[in-house]
Amino acid sequence: KYASLIGFDVPGVALFVSITLICGAIAQVPIGILSDRFDRRVVMVIVSGFSAAAGIVLMLFTGSEFINPYVLIGLWGAFTFPIYGLATAHANDFARPDQFVEVSSGLLLIYAFGAIAGPIAVSPLMTNVSLGSLFGFNASIQLLLIGFIIWRSTKRDSTPLEDHVRYIDALSATASASTAINETIQHELIESAELEVESD
Repeated sequence: KYASLIGFDVPGVALFVSITLICGAIAQVPIGILSDRFDRRVVMVIVSGFSAAAGIVLMLFTGSEFINPYVLIGLWGAFTFPIYGLATAHANDFARPDQFVEVSSGLLLIYAFGAIAGPIAVSPLMTNVSLGSLFGFNASIQLLLIGFIIWRSTKRDSTPLEDHVRYIDALSATASASTAINETIQHELIESAELEVESD
């Protein structure tokens, strides 16, 4: 929606979205490796900082002819999409192996809530303030996340590097959690349908 509102045609919108997703997917590899080898919270602060910076530039220069939006949105995607994986891996660093799917399920539900609440919250800003508020809102969330991570770092030590769950394993646990949630929903829907048939 944002890309079309700032003047992109259909191919331009498709390219805009594709660049965001592709850069976000590619960046998972180096960022995931770094988070396995260093304090994951430090990596999250750095990645969130770059995401916030890219978002602020996108907000300030929305529609500007002097800034290439494709480059900026690629950078934004590269530093925004891996954050969920970093959070999942960090949470799993403190969990037992038999808790990975359970932890990932909880994080997945929180993510889903944010995915619903975020657009609802930012839509009035885009309508009444500016289209760039989309990225300004995201940047503010990233800055809050940075503050929270720094605060938590004063309350709890990080896990030793040798105890880190591999980033890729954390993503696999998320996939398993997603499958488990889908199966639970399908089971409940089937049970609900069967009860309705029996009542008829």
